[in-house]
Parts: sequence; structure tokens; C-alpha cells
Amino acid sequence: MRGILIDWLVEVHMKFRLASSTLYHCVWLIDRYCSTEQVMRAQLQLVGVTAMFIASKYEEIYAPECRDFVYISDKAYTREQILSMEGQMHIWRMMCVQAGVGDLPFPGAEGPWS
Repeated sequence: MRGILIDWLVEVHMKFRLASSTLYHCVWLIDRYCSTEQVMRAQLQLVGVTAMFIASKYEEIYAPECRDFVYISDKAYTREQILSMEGQMHIWRMMCVQAGVGDLPFPGAEGPWS
């Protein structure tokens, strides 16, 4: 499933003409999140699109808006679902940092929540 998700995210990355560091950051977020949280298959694309949203906010000068990610996911998820998952991933990251688990920042960056 991860391979299918990453292939789709590469297409999204190319469609939006994002920097390669955005894609790397996105995959990094997905891998870290899925290694500590149990993600249902139905929610995997939501995690992926949210990770791309977060990574693009951090890496891009002109990041795509949330509505762009709703559109690119063929309206499978609403704006509220993406923003809710963004909040969950933010809370997850803060809990990992406080617990001393997974607190290694994205290579070459301090991370999107610093």
C-alpha cells in the first residue's frame, strides 16, 4: 500500500510542480507517522495528502492551498478532514518530541513545527 501511495504522491508532486525536498519531506512524515500510529487503509491517502500539505507549507515559497489538495484527491476528503488530520499529526509530533521518540528532525531542516 505504501508503494501505491508514494507513486500517487509523486504524480501529485509533479502536477503541482513542487520542489523535490517537498516530496522527500512528505515521505519522511508518512514513514514516521505510520511507524508509530496505526493507520487504517481507508485513511492512508488522507495521511499522504496531509503530509504533502504540511511539507509544502514548510518547503515551498508558494504552497498549494488546502482546497487544491481536496481537488487533487478527487474530493475523497473534505477540507475539514485534511485540516483535522494536520492537527492530529501536529499533536503526534509534539508527543513524540516530549517522549523523546522520533525526535530526529527531517534531514537538513528543523522540521515544520519548530
